[in-house]
Order: sequence, then C-alpha cells, then structure tokens
Amino acid sequence: MGMIIINVLSSSQIDYWSGPKSPQTEVIESFCPHELKPEFFEKDPLGPRPTIEFKHVTKVFKKGGKPSVEKLSLKAYRNQITVLLGHESSGKSTAVSLLLGKYRPTSGKAFIKGCNVSIKSESRIIPRFLGFCPDHDVFFDHLSVEENMYFFCKMKDFESEGLKSQIDHILGILDLELKRKSVAGSLSPGWQRKLSVAAALVGESEVSFIDDILKNFSKAILEEETDEACFAFLKVEVVVMDNPTSRMDSYSRRIVWEALKTEKTFRTIFITTAYMREAEAIGDRIGVIDGGELQKFGSADFIKKNYGAGYHLIIEKDESCTVSDVTSLVNRHAPGSKLHSSNGTLKYVLPPNKTYAFQFLFSELEEKKEALKVNSYYVTRVTMKELFDKVSLKAQSPSLSRLPDFGKEAVPDDELLTGLKEDSQNVLFIKERNQKFTLFFQQGMAVLKNRCLFSLRNILLLLSQLLAMPLIFFSSNIHKEYHTNSPTVLSLGISGAPVKVQYSVDPSDKKSKELSDIYASLFHPPHQAFLVDSREENLNEHLLEIAEADPFEYYKKYFMAADFSSDANGTSVTAFYHNKAIHSPALSLLFAHNAILRSVTKSERRRFQIINHPLQMKNHVAGIVSATNSLLSSFLVAQDLLLSVSIVMAGFMLALVRMRASYLMCRFYYWTLTFLYDFGLYLLACVLLLATFAIAGSYGSRDPDQLGRITLVLVVHGVVGLLFVYCCSFFPKSPATGYIFIFLYYILGLAVIFILSLVEDNLSSGTYESLDTLFSLCLPCYSFGQAFLNLNKNWVNNQACNKEEVLLSCEKYGDSVGYFLNRCCKGKYLTFNPTVYKQFI
Repeated sequence: MGMIIINVLSSSQIDYWSGPKSPQTEVIESFCPHELKPEFFEKDPLGPRPTIEFKHVTKVFKKGGKPSVEKLSLKAYRNQITVLLGHESSGKSTAVSLLLGKYRPTSGKAFIKGCNVSIKSESRIIPRFLGFCPDHDVFFDHLSVEENMYFFCKMKDFESEGLKSQIDHILGILDLELKRKSVAGSLSPGWQRKLSVAAALVGESEVSFIDDILKNFSKAILEEETDEACFAFLKVEVVVMDNPTSRMDSYSRRIVWEALKTEKTFRTIFITTAYMREAEAIGDRIGVIDGGELQKFGSADFIKKNYGAGYHLIIEKDESCTVSDVTSLVNRHAPGSKLHSSNGTLKYVLPPNKTYAFQFLFSELEEKKEALKVNSYYVTRVTMKELFDKVSLKAQSPSLSRLPDFGKEAVPDDELLTGLKEDSQNVLFIKERNQKFTLFFQQGMAVLKNRCLFSLRNILLLLSQLLAMPLIFFSSNIHKEYHTNSPTVLSLGISGAPVKVQYSVDPSDKKSKELSDIYASLFHPPHQAFLVDSREENLNEHLLEIAEADPFEYYKKYFMAADFSSDANGTSVTAFYHNKAIHSPALSLLFAHNAILRSVTKSERRRFQIINHPLQMKNHVAGIVSATNSLLSSFLVAQDLLLSVSIVMAGFMLALVRMRASYLMCRFYYWTLTFLYDFGLYLLACVLLLATFAIAGSYGSRDPDQLGRITLVLVVHGVVGLLFVYCCSFFPKSPATGYIFIFLYYILGLAVIFILSLVEDNLSSGTYESLDTLFSLCLPCYSFGQAFLNLNKNWVNNQACNKEEVLLSCEKYGDSVGYFLNRCCKGKYLTFNPTVYKQFI
C-alpha cells in the first residue's frame, strides 16, 4: 500500500516529469524548540541510528501565512512506537504528508532510513520497505478482506511461499479472521479501518542486493555507516499511520493497540493520533504537537515528570475543616505541593520527586483525620489527557492573552435573555449577513467557481470536449475532389490469380507447332500453358467442359486461350477470351501478337505492351461525379459530427450527476448559471471546429453565408442539446452511467440517419417524409445530423449547378441531364423541405 501511495504522490509533482532541480542552498533557522527549551525534550538513545528523522522541518502553504508545521525536529527508532499527539488541525497530518513526500518542506529535511524524501533518486526506494495507513481508508470495495490482503502482499513483493501464513497472522492479531471472506465495501467503518491497518502491517520487504540501495546514498553514508545501513535495510519495515484507530470502538481500539505492540519488533512504527489514552498505551516516545510546533517529546513518564505534576491528593473534608492546617501538613512532608482547588474537596498537586515522603504524609493524615475534620483521602496519578490539555493551553497562551476579557463586564441574565428573544442573531452573529444583490452575486460566483474547479480537476475531460470535434474531423476521409484514374499497364498479374492458358495445335504441323511453342514460352510461373491436341479434341469443346466442371474456377483462371493452324495460305492464330473479365480481350490479343512478333524477328527483346488510359470524361458527367462525391463526404462528416458532439455533451453530464449526488443542486439560478457556463464551453468547442473548417476550406466555410448557416445549426443544437442533458441528469445514479447514456443516445441518432439513408429508395416519398418528421421532432441528435446533411446537400448542389461546364452541358444536352438538374436547389435554405427549417422546429 505504501508503494502505491508514494508512487502516486511522486508522479503528481512537477519535478517527476521535468527532472530533478539543481540543488539550492537551504536556509535552516539556527534555533528550534529543542535548543531553546531542551528541558522539554528527552535525550535520544545512544547507539542506534534513527529510522525516521525530521530536521528543522517547516511548511508554509501560503506566503506570509502561519506555518502548518514549524521547526519540527524529532527522531523515531527501530523496535519503538513513536506517537505524534495533537488536537485536530495541530499539524499531525501535514507532518505525515511531508514525511511521505506529498508536500515539499519550505525549509528543513525529512529522512526515512537515511533517504531524503525530497530527493527523487532516494525517495523512490522508500516504498520497498514502507507500510502506510492514511487517514482515509484505501482498499478495493468489491474484493474480500482476504483478497485485499493478498493484493497488498503482492504489491510489497512478498514471497508466495509464506504469503498465506502472513495473511493469517495479521488477520489473527487484528481479530479480522471472521471477516476474511466478507466484501470490504460491506464492512462497518470500524472494520474497514482495521483492514487499512492490516494493509499497512502485512508483508516484509527483502532486499537481496544491498548495493542497489546504497548507491543512492551520499558518499558519507557509504564511507562511514555502511555496516549500519546494511543492517537497517535487511528485513525491516517502516510503518506510518495517520489516525489509525479513528472510527473504531473501544474494544477494536484495544485490539489494534495490542497488535501494534506485538508488531513493533524489528519495525519502526510512527503514529499520529488525537487520543491521549492511545498515546499513553502504546507510545514508547510521545511528541505533543500544537499549532504546528512540537511542545514536548519523550516517554510518557518524562513528560509527566517534566511538568512537575505527577500525582494528585484528593481529600474529602467536613464543613468545619480548616484548610490552612491541612495545607501546612501536606507541605511539611512534600514541600512544593500546591492547592489546586478547595470547593468542597481539597485537591493538592504533589511533586513527583517527593514520592519517598508520601508514606509519612499518609500516616500523619490517618492519625489526625478526626482533628483535621478529614473524612477520606486518596491519591491519583496525573493522566495524559490533563497534561495534553495543559501543554495545549500553554502553547495557546499568547493568543489567549490577546482575547478580550469577557469577565470584566458582566451582562445581566434578564438583559441577555431579552436580546435572545428579540433577535438571537444579534447576540450570536455580530457581522451582518450578505443581502440582496451581494448575496446573489456571491452565490453566482460560488456556482461558477465550482464548475471551473471541476473542469480544471478533470483536465482530460475538458480537453476531450474542446478537441473532439476538430480531431475527429481531421481523422476522417472528407471532401476528396474527383480525379481520373492513372494509366495502367495490362498484364496477367492484374487478375490476382495464376492464369491457366489452353492452346490447341496439330503436333504434326511443324510451322504451327513452332509458333505455338513460342506462345507457350511467354507464360512464366505461376502462370501455365497447357497443350490441347487439335487432332483429338476441339478447343471450344474442351473449354466448355472446364466451365461446366467448375464455373468459378473457369471465369477466374481460364479467361484466355489460343488456337494455331496452317493451310495453303499460311499459319493462322485465333485468340480466345470470355466477357466476364473486361481486360481479357486485350490480354489475349497481346500474347498472340507477341508470339507472332518473336517468330518473325527471332528476337526475345522485342515485344508489344498494352496501356489502358481512361478516356476524358464529358463535362456534364464530371459535374455529376464531383457533386456526388461531395454529397457523400458531407454525409460522412455529418456522422463524424454526431460522434464528436456525443463526447462533448456527455461530458456535461458528469458534473451534473456528481453534484446532484452530493446534494449541491439549486433551482432556477443554479440552472441558469450552469447553462451559461456549459453553453460557453460548447461555443468554444464550436469555434475550434469552425476554425478547422475555415482552414481546410471545406463545406463552403469560406463562404460567409454558408459559414453563418453552419454556425446557426451548431448554436441551435447547443441550446436544445444542453436542455436535454439537464433533463436526463436526474435519472442516472452514477456519473459514468449518465455519460454512457448520453453517448449512446447520440449513437442512436447516428444509427437512425444511416438506416433511413439505406431504405430511402425502398420507401414511398410520403412514408419517408413522415419518418423524417417524426425523428426530427423526437430526437434532437437526429435533427442536428440531418440538418447539417441537408444544409451541405443544398450548398454542394448549388455549387455544382453554378459550374461553367455544367451550365454548358445543360445548354448542349438538354433533357439528357434532367435528373441532375432536378437536384439543384435554388430556393431558400430555411424552407421546410428539403432544407433545415423542419430540423430547427
């Protein structure tokens, strides 16, 4: 677990990506509480090297503000539990964050087993031997307790052989055995906290090669403390826990205490807590922190003795008891004793260094009990709670002295009650609350700030919303101009399959046989030529037999043949082909002529070649093809826009569902400000899309009128789409569900457009118009896609009709281009049909 936390915290810092910064001179203040008041800090043990060490650590979050941690210096040793005790907001969790590298100290240094947590090269090895229990629970809700423990063991590179026994041991000492198979998410808060403690304690880190660790240390460590460093890194864990027993009952807390005392052997355990009894029960060394400053540090006995308030003598007296006589007796046996209170019961604070005189004091009290009018007496030891409160009060005394003394001028009870009856706020709240416009403005700024922070904290979501439309536009194949095919050299390889050529000849005819042999030599593997004896079989009948046996094979491989014969007039060659392969006539004639050429010239270097060069397309045909290609491109881009807009709109659902789940929903004012923020973000995405269109010069975007029409379609869809998303935001139970719902909704609109385009030719015009109107009214996403498609259809058709070659073709060919002329739309773009007015409605 520690490995996960440290890696996450490290990767979230800037220098993880930019590289370590050059070392800077660090200014450490000369004096800290240890030096100014050494009597409040117990001396460190001699010999062992500290595992955890804070050196003059100070952290200031806001320049000029109060330090959260100030001049913190303490050491934690192996085989000990070191406790940092403090009230809430005293600086405990900040100290832990500084120790784990989450925050960089303003000044000072923090070390874990000699590794400076602020230096990347050293801090990266810390997770190998660290177990961490944060203030909040970290585990997998859907896994069982045992499965979570298995995961944490594996994360700590625990060997598989002893894994089960280690899990059994930790579950046993924490009384988690009964919950072994329970799902972690179903446990009570106290049991979940136990699981977090178990995750920190489980496993041991073994380091086989100490050189891999020591190479990250400074030369001083390598030269002076190598042996000690080797010992420190072998099978030793550092366990850091931030308020480990919070949310536990007293029984569970005691179980954890016993487990920690058991597991501290060969470990260094550093704990923060606000429970005084916990610190006294398990702490070998206790540090009391208040206001970010370490007030006391040492064992529990040292702290108690240091304050000179080790014992309390409580005496129950009669009303006729003379207090001065009792006080005189107590001071005679225990000089330095002080009377703490005398209201009904006498309470004396006895000095801890006079315990040897207590027996004489008690003996004389027992003898003179009746004379002093004392009923009973007993002695109690000062608790850690009393000392903790005393330390905190002393730490706060400078600030308390600056507070007004409310006791100097008392307010009569009846006057105070009268004020409360008239207006309790006059007494409880001195500052006037914001009213009217100020309150209105403050609430509005809070809503907008909340949305801005959500966007900044989810920067990938924000980038996907802004860049989805232009990126998808660039990644699609759009608006390719028509161009004629390039010339192609015809060969047998154009068919993509080996050709089997049949040629017939009379072997007894030398002239025909010689020419046929030359013909057969023109075919090289994988192509083959097969001889058919014309005396035994007719070539036509032979080819028909092959076609009947396997028509598919015949049309694919037997598309050419030749017949050779001689008579009195000379040798003749007949070239055969079938009409399934368009290139077969040319190829069949090519090989026949090459055979004749080689026979006449007696040279293999000379040959014929056939090049297929497409004829120039007529003007009106070129216009139709160009327009058709543009319409197809606009249809494809309409689909791309629907896909990209689905990402944009689905992103707005995440914030809405998350805020609703957190009970942050307001009413009209909230929705108005939310709409303004979301609509502004949507418009920014549209501006990037229009800029992309303008740069590419696609879809008439360089025509100001067409650009205005595209903008109008995008703006109208933004208003309707956002309102639809807001209405749907009340139904999903989780943000992810809402995101997927909106995304699939737009995919549904895309599917409807595609299906209608496929069945349009099979439907009557009335049926198609009815379906188009129905989907336009029910599905805003369909209306958006169809509006963009129709808008571009009209613009492309008009541009095609305005081309010079099309106008000349209309004059020259008249009715022959009537179908294309019917596609030209010269009317207004916002008519009901066939343009976009219906989609706007």
